[in-house]
Amino acid sequence: MSLVGILLGGIPFTTLLTLYMKQKILASTIQYTTSTTVATMLNQTNTTKPIYFCGGISSYTLWQPYDVDVMMMNIDTTNCSFNATPIYFTSMAGLGSHWTLIGYTGISIATNISFTIYASSWANWNSTQMVAIAQTSLWNANWLGFSY
Repeated sequence: MSLVGILLGGIPFTTLLTLYMKQKILASTIQYTTSTTVATMLNQTNTTKPIYFCGGISSYTLWQPYDVDVMMMNIDTTNCSFNATPIYFTSMAGLGSHWTLIGYTGISIATNISFTIYASSWANWNSTQMVAIAQTSLWNANWLGFSY
């Protein structure tokens, strides 16, 4: 069998394989979307209480080294007077390079008066470098809490 024959014979096989893979990916996507929709519908909560929310901006001066390549910030939420531990959300703001940070949306040690966030960078900075850059680039943590 010549090289041309092998190549020409491979085209239909490759086409069929590609179509099969597209079908499997489409089926996986549909299955994932369906299960996500079901999970969302099952987790809905009906309440008659109004939702209370409060937020703030925590200063870049609160960042502290935590581990070799991780910095942390304790965020005080006492001004919000939450009656119970709320659901907190965070985002990061600054003059630059804050887009290299990862992990700061993971809320830790949440209570009705505070929570903690940790951040590292895919730029491979150590914690001392990150805290220094946080100071010069004004990396403030924006946060919002929701409670009933």
